[in-house]
Amino acid sequence: LPIIFVAKEKDERNQSFTLLHELAHLIMHQEDAIDGEQSLASFNGASRNRREAEANELASHVLLPENALREIDAKALAGMAPAEMDAALRETCDKYGVSPMVVLARLRAARKVPAAAVDRYFKCLAKDGGVQGKGKEAGRVSVAEIREVFGDRYVDMTVKMEGEKEITLHDAVVYLDVDLDDYEILRGGPCY
Repeated sequence: LPIIFVAKEKDERNQSFTLLHELAHLIMHQEDAIDGEQSLASFNGASRNRREAEANELASHVLLPENALREIDAKALAGMAPAEMDAALRETCDKYGVSPMVVLARLRAARKVPAAAVDRYFKCLAKDGGVQGKGKEAGRVSVAEIREVFGDRYVDMTVKMEGEKEITLHDAVVYLDVDLDDYEILRGGPCY
């Protein structure tokens, strides 16, 4: 029987998506895999891997059905700043157990929100380490603790994949649960 392991995330909505994404791989591709060098991919549409895009699509459709999209004032989102989008989507996210990223990606795919508005949101996440940002007062852990929790191989593979543009900077930060300052230290160079 297949086993799916998902790293614990602070936001259970992200964990739910990851779990369903991996289940989608088992259902559609009927093979085992480790999301690693070949398969870590961006959720914002930049994935170069068809299987990753398919798994993302199935997971997002299961978690956020079509009728949920009709409950959202998509036109209003287009003119909002990323933090305002988060606030506007909070009720939907809580109701369906998804992150704003999933909602925006679904709205973008359904052509209900302009791609530029969604891209602006994703760029804010990558730039600030989150729409609200993290900051030292948010209880960050040390780089040594990050390596201890995830293991050197996982950290090094994530940094390598981001460096080779196989995953986005945002994804690397999310996978390692760090802010950009800590990621810069892990990467051993400037973030930009």
